[in-house]
Amino acid sequence: RDCLLSRGLGDVYKRQKMLREKVKAAGKLECEGGVHITRTQCQFPCDQGPTLTVYPQGHWYQVRSEEDVIRLVDEQFVAGRAVPELMMPRP
Repeated sequence: RDCLLSRGLGDVYKRQKMLREKVKAAGKLECEGGVHITRTQCQFPCDQGPTLTVYPQGHWYQVRSEEDVIRLVDEQFVAGRAVPELMMPRP
């Protein structure tokens, strides 16, 4: 899976680092069946905060807190389940 994390607004650098650390600790970073993380500029709608997009599923998530990062890693990247409560409306 590919994971694109935009800068958006707010303290995203801390969340980017935490995302990478949590995915690595779960044994899912850049390996067979794992996650490749790419930092991006605005993906729309960056005015709503940091955006995490997962492909090939096409899920768009708002990442507002460290708790959101932990939940996304545990549910989306480890268990393979979408997290509807964090999803953004599709553009």
